[in-house]
Amino acid sequence: MKLWLREHAFSIASTVLVVLVIVLAAFLLRRLLILSPNDKNTTTVLAAAIALTGVLATAAVSLVGYLLRQSIDLRTARLAEQSAEAAAVEHQRLKMETAMQTVKLLTGEEGKAAPTVQVSAALLVLAKLGEVSLAIDLAAEMWPKEQLSKSAAVQLADMGLRSTDLSSQRAAAMLLRNNVGRLHVESDVGPRQYAWPDALAVWNLDLPESVRITIAATLVDWLYLASAPTANDFRWKLIETARKNDTSTGVQEIISAAGLELPTK
Repeated sequence: MKLWLREHAFSIASTVLVVLVIVLAAFLLRRLLILSPNDKNTTTVLAAAIALTGVLATAAVSLVGYLLRQSIDLRTARLAEQSAEAAAVEHQRLKMETAMQTVKLLTGEEGKAAPTVQVSAALLVLAKLGEVSLAIDLAAEMWPKEQLSKSAAVQLADMGLRSTDLSSQRAAAMLLRNNVGRLHVESDVGPRQYAWPDALAVWNLDLPESVRITIAATLVDWLYLASAPTANDFRWKLIETARKNDTSTGVQEIISAAGLELPTK
C-alpha cells in the first residue's frame, strides 16, 4: 500500500489540487451570482476572487512542478536501484562462473594432476575472486602432494590471515602448521631464505588467540627443524616478541614447553 501511494503520489496530489481549485472557483462564482450588479460588495468580491485565483494558480503551478520533480526523482532512484541490483546479480553470476572455470583448471586432461604452475595460478585467482576459504581448503589438499608451489601456498595463507573471516584465518594458520617442513625454500632461492606470509612479518596481536597459538606452534616446530638458526633469524624475533608481549596463556605455554634458548650472535 505504501509503495503504491509513493508511486502514485503525483497523480493523487494533482487530482486533489484540481478538485480544490474547482470547488473554490465554484464558491466564488456562486458569491458573484447572488450579488446584485449595483451591490457595492460586488467589486470587492470580484477583486478578491481575482487575487485569490492568481495566488491559487501560482501555488498550483509550483506544487505541480514540485510533485512532478519528486515523481521523476523517485522513478530515477527506483530505476537506478533496479539497475544496481541487476548489475550485482550479473557480477555475482560472472564471478561464480569464473570460479567454476578456475576450479576446473585444478585437474588436467583425463583426470590427471594438473601442472603445479597451473594449480597455483588457479587457486590464487580463486582467492582473488573472493573465495579465499575455498582456495585455502584446496591448498591444504594439494600442497602436501607437491601440486602447489610454496610461494602460492604462502600467498594464500597471507590472504587468509588478512581477511576478517575467523574461519579463513584459522585455515590459513593450519595450512602453515601442517606444512611447516615445506616453508624452507633453500633449494629454490638460496640459503637461509624462507616462504612466510607478510601478514606475519611481525607478531600480530590483532589476530584471534586461537590463530596466534597455531602460529606459535608452527614457529616452534620450524625452529626444531632448522639447522643452527642464528639470533638474527626472524623466527627467533617473532617468538621473543610473543614471549614478551603476548598475554595469551596458550601462546606462553607453547613457547615455555618448547624450552628453546635464544642463540648468541
